[in-house]
Amino acid sequence: MARVTVEECLDFVDNRFELVLVAAKRAHQLSSGGYRSTLDVGKDKPTVVALREIEAGLINASILTEEYAMEEELTAQQKAQDAATTQEVEAELSVAAVDEGVDEVTEVIDTDLFAVMKKRRSTRKFSDKPVETVKIDKIIAAADTAPTAGNFQGFEIFYVKGLEKKNALIDACNHQSYVDAPVVLIFCKNPSRVKLNFPPYILRKFAIQDATLAAGYSQLAAQALGLSSIWIGMFDEQKIMDILQTDLVPSSVLCIGYPKQTKFPKPRRNLKDLVNVVW
Repeated sequence: MARVTVEECLDFVDNRFELVLVAAKRAHQLSSGGYRSTLDVGKDKPTVVALREIEAGLINASILTEEYAMEEELTAQQKAQDAATTQEVEAELSVAAVDEGVDEVTEVIDTDLFAVMKKRRSTRKFSDKPVETVKIDKIIAAADTAPTAGNFQGFEIFYVKGLEKKNALIDACNHQSYVDAPVVLIFCKNPSRVKLNFPPYILRKFAIQDATLAAGYSQLAAQALGLSSIWIGMFDEQKIMDILQTDLVPSSVLCIGYPKQTKFPKPRRNLKDLVNVVW
């Protein structure tokens, strides 16, 4: 069998990140025994079969809207199996990318979490160097791993690519010119996703927390990948909602790119002044 080609798979999904999600879910279905493939499976693993189905146009992102069992009902073993399946898909795609001669970025610049946090600093001047797609996917994937209320992920991410939209965002963000960064991610609150039995104002609070944590995870991922960013919180909510054509309220705007100049973080408060101990 010819190896799966990433390029042909991307004809049926939006990006590599979505490809991993779709393939992982389909592989989970196939391995559970409750689903059968219409392809000649042979001795192929479920992950390979899933990718072949996507490549053939038999499976697409619509599979992601199919209901899993409620997250809280998943056993630790099932969650571990899902994580392992995702890793298998990533490995298969990495091999496929090498076979195709794709310029694959696999090395994370800095894997020391504390070093990443310590080095991070806001950047207002970005170079024109485009950010690699695989890095953007990793940044978005980082947001997907952030802890959320009930694991319902009460937020949405809008990835703004169009120059016209970016120019409009500059106006919406108090004329901060660096909003036209190479990568602009807008994190919006979506309390309707939080299926918990609490009053609406509590669900809105959960959604704020979810969106904020997700943006923070993406920001740290960008730093780890050798990029820089700036978190924007001053903006006209309604203007951004009009630009995005959504009724979801924005929580933050994250601008990411390669910095024109690397700067060291500014001094922070002494921990003794930061922490208030209560007995």
